[in-house]
Amino acid sequence: MIDQHIETLSIKSQELTPLLAQVLEGGGQFKLLVTGDSMSPFLGHLRDSVILKEASGHKLKRGDIVLIRRRESDRYVLHRIIKMKPDGFIMNGDAQNWDEFVPFEQVVAVVSKIERKGRLISCDSRGYRFLSWLWMLLRPFRGLLFKVIGVLAVIRRKIKPSKK
Repeated sequence: MIDQHIETLSIKSQELTPLLAQVLEGGGQFKLLVTGDSMSPFLGHLRDSVILKEASGHKLKRGDIVLIRRRESDRYVLHRIIKMKPDGFIMNGDAQNWDEFVPFEQVVAVVSKIERKGRLISCDSRGYRFLSWLWMLLRPFRGLLFKVIGVLAVIRRKIKPSKK
């Protein structure tokens, strides 16, 4: 069940930093609406929200979704860790084929839950961990998978009678 006492705010990235730090450092969790398609199909643009928790108390591992703050652009990015390194990790979006190295000090928070249609999905559940592991395993074939899904969607629209 989702806490109904959550206040919804629309704020700029510059205003997010102190608010996020205050909530997470106080042991709280922060709900953030997903924007962008880089984490599709696991996270949908304006469809899903993520529940963030402080990363310092969490041992980061392959498969975790983290919120980082890029030093050079001061932008926030939510992507999945695909490989751990001694001084950071390699991350990439679920809908992307390229990856990037991120030092640990750029991590702001880690996703603990995903909210979709009023339902919370724990990122620690066996089912979720299995699906994210499978998606990482299919990484070399994602481009082909997205093309096949696109073709099937076009075929479905053509054969499905329109409602007038």
